Amino acid sequence: MKRLNWFNRLCSAIFCVLFFLLIGCSVVSAKITETAKSPGSAEESQNLNLDSLREYLKGLADRGETPGIGLLLARKDRILFSEAYGIADINTKIKFQKDTIVYLASTTKPISATALMILVDEGRISLDDPVSKYLPEFDQLLYETGKQAPPPTIRQLLSHTSGWPGLREGSTNGATALRDMNLILKESVEIISREKLLAEPGARFSYGGISFNVAGRIVEVVSGLPFDVFIKERLFDPLGMVDTTFRPTLDQAKRVTCIFKPSPWGGRMGQYCFKPYRVRNLFKIGGGLYSTAKDMAAFLLMHQNGGIFGSKRILSAEAVAEMQKHQIGVAELGRVPRIEMRSYGLGWIREKLNAQGAALLVSHMGAYGTIAWVDKQRDLIGILLTPMSVGEFQEFHQKIRARVGEYFPVVSPK
Repeated sequence: MKRLNWFNRLCSAIFCVLFFLLIGCSVVSAKITETAKSPGSAEESQNLNLDSLREYLKGLADRGETPGIGLLLARKDRILFSEAYGIADINTKIKFQKDTIVYLASTTKPISATALMILVDEGRISLDDPVSKYLPEFDQLLYETGKQAPPPTIRQLLSHTSGWPGLREGSTNGATALRDMNLILKESVEIISREKLLAEPGARFSYGGISFNVAGRIVEVVSGLPFDVFIKERLFDPLGMVDTTFRPTLDQAKRVTCIFKPSPWGGRMGQYCFKPYRVRNLFKIGGGLYSTAKDMAAFLLMHQNGGIFGSKRILSAEAVAEMQKHQIGVAELGRVPRIEMRSYGLGWIREKLNAQGAALLVSHMGAYGTIAWVDKQRDLIGILLTPMSVGEFQEFHQKIRARVGEYFPVVSPK
């Protein structure tokens, strides 16, 4: 009997070990399956011959038309093209690589707007809530008349129709609120709260960053978290965006590209190089993120897939669609720096529309050579990175994107 009990206990132990091994294998398998659906894990499509596109991009860097270039193209859960050429730092000659980190500048805007839409999905805020509901200190006056203005809404913050001045229209105090890195976001927004409006909310489109800082502060008030913590926990971590941040670490700083401009004597010179020891208390909600092509691909694929990434739902399909709708009404277009603006959503430029006014292609560029887009006609997302100075890259980008269009023809004209 004792021997039988011993044998039974041994069998039970073996069964437990095998059971937990089986469960462990299932967990690992699930992780592998999930990883296989994330950007960077899929091989290039066997049906596409993109060698000439590679040669074209390499030639741009070799001839010095751009100091460095990175291009990633994907659809659904599959990367179709990912290449990088040229240099990231003119002094050290470090190469521009697939994991090079770039300053997104205004390409940050659709990302930050997505953070707001997460709270909209949860019913914690409404796009038509007035700013004063969350920030009672906002009691705005009109600049020209001194009369009381109605408070802007969150929708107007994200569509640049809040009435606050844009990039080329702001006051000294407004510039301080965006550029003094010693401030925290709360202090930046307190300065903005004392700024007068150039127009009644909804009457004028003035492209800039003031409104986005206010929107970011609302996220902090509602969530109880600093904006960078909220967006990391709710967006970057679920999407696996490990190199997307307002404050690159010392290790990440080694991969941050400089921004270049043409030098007077020919060639190029560094216009700005990231300094990891510089104080950065302030998050520029509309233009302060650093990221990589791979991280941006995850974000764009989520939007292409109606708010889903892999097995995770990040946004509702309704929130994704709302961000792509025309949001500026009949607002007068203010001074828009170096971009042709026909229609704007919530953090997205509505670049191409169908006959009914629905967006076929949404995008956003940054002032230092980045552009990200979601193209419904081609069922394609793209992120193009060229560390070039303001005003130099727009036609250059158009040329590259036109070439991309030759390889990826329209598959859904409507």
